[in-house]
Amino acid sequence: MWISAARRRAAGTAIALTAALGLSACAATPEPAVEPAEQSPLDDLSIAELEELALEEGELVVYAFTSRIAAIEEAFEAEYPGIDLIANDISATEQVARLQAEDAAGSATADVAYIADAPVVIRDLVEPGILTPYVPERVADALPEEFTAPLVANRLSTKVLLYNEAAYPDGSPIENLWQLTEPEWQGKVILVDPNVRGDYLDLMTEVVLRSDEMEDAHEQLYGEPVALDDGIQNAGEQWIKQLYDNGLILVDDTDAVNAAVGGIDQSDPPVGFSSYSDLRDNEDEGWALQVAAGVAPSPGIVFPAYLGLVRGGENPAAARLFIDFAMGDDSETGGPGFAPLYVAGDYPTRTDIVPPEGALSLDELGGWTIRPEETITIRSEVADFLLSLE
Repeated sequence: MWISAARRRAAGTAIALTAALGLSACAATPEPAVEPAEQSPLDDLSIAELEELALEEGELVVYAFTSRIAAIEEAFEAEYPGIDLIANDISATEQVARLQAEDAAGSATADVAYIADAPVVIRDLVEPGILTPYVPERVADALPEEFTAPLVANRLSTKVLLYNEAAYPDGSPIENLWQLTEPEWQGKVILVDPNVRGDYLDLMTEVVLRSDEMEDAHEQLYGEPVALDDGIQNAGEQWIKQLYDNGLILVDDTDAVNAAVGGIDQSDPPVGFSSYSDLRDNEDEGWALQVAAGVAPSPGIVFPAYLGLVRGGENPAAARLFIDFAMGDDSETGGPGFAPLYVAGDYPTRTDIVPPEGALSLDELGGWTIRPEETITIRSEVADFLLSLE
């Protein structure tokens, strides 16, 4: 269901959403570095030894922020038929709330969390010890250090500008983000509500953090500096305000963005922010989605997808076995465990996995890589600012 960005939510609903997302009292300064997790004897076991223990456990529960967990589940159970993987497709925002509540009650349900939204995950799950890292020794040498801590990341995901390739066969109709604030695109830009989904709030926060680049992009397009409205502090906030004022359409989920932007039988389709990897569904869904690569100053954000062990999980050996499996096998494509993620728009973190055929490199995409420690310092302020615009 589409929601007009001009419509204000009731104050109580806004407060409840903000609290649920952990946005109401974020620290205004960087959080202290995450302390190394205590080493478990299980971390030193071979895969064969973990498998033996995991077979005794017999099952594991995984919370995952992607629907592709169903395909990973099938591949895992084919590789380890004596272990029942119970997969739950739960957004990162919902995972944070659920994992916190279950940990507080001393009744952990999940064994592994596959989760994005790094800024909140680090602050609310890693620092309190609810999630801890496990880096399989088998792949450690192929992982750059930034993808081994505070949790291991098996890929980078995106939230970037997409357009309809059938309607615009010559390329993206947008070359500069400021074009989205012009009358031509009034009511024709779609976004999942950032105060409902944390990864989209990270996108808006990054725009503010990159205000210098937004200023440069404005001068590039219009030949003059950004004029700030009353109460606006920088070029990033000004772009967001103008985008909302230009009839930005807020929706409830990514599928709504993809369907609205990608439907083939459209003469004048909107554009929207979604996942580059969703282009994989074009044929099955009848979409013509394409990524607006190289947009100035950036088409959107790039962020890690983390795998973490859940404190109190009942199946710790199976949990480690799953993380090893989800990191991919020793082939150059990552094999069955990585196959559902081996698509253009998902970027393997392992240096020994070759990119999928036809995938844009990170440089060609031009997305901003988020910096979680910086994001969290102003994330709550950006959330409040967005609520003031609705």
